[in-house]
Amino acid sequence: MVDQIQPKLVPELSIPVSDSIVFVQAIDTTMLLSLDISNFVEPSPPGHQIYDVKAVAFLITNQKTGRKVLFDFGIRKDYWNGPPVIVNGLKDSKNVKGIKCGRGVQDVLVDAGEKLEDIEAVIWR
Repeated sequence: MVDQIQPKLVPELSIPVSDSIVFVQAIDTTMLLSLDISNFVEPSPPGHQIYDVKAVAFLITNQKTGRKVLFDFGIRKDYWNGPPVIVNGLKDSKNVKGIKCGRGVQDVLVDAGEKLEDIEAVIWR
């Protein structure tokens, strides 16, 4: 018999009071990563062994100051020229079944009228 899942109390976040409001925009990075579904679901459903994952980045703009940061960056459209740790991880992984990336996030932002020099930081996880 499966044990009952017991709820846990959420810890106090202690977020300071602020009158700042941010505007969050989700950005389609155009990257599609095909992964082995067994990383997420077991047993894998027949006929559904591949899981396609879209990458999304977020442009966060402080409404009062206009300051902008980009959270995540998806993957480079020329990912094979990226940092060796990323390139090797994608190549060596038996879980990655395919990668498709038509444009870079910077292309999507520029096409949407954003000036890249206005983005102060990229938070890359």
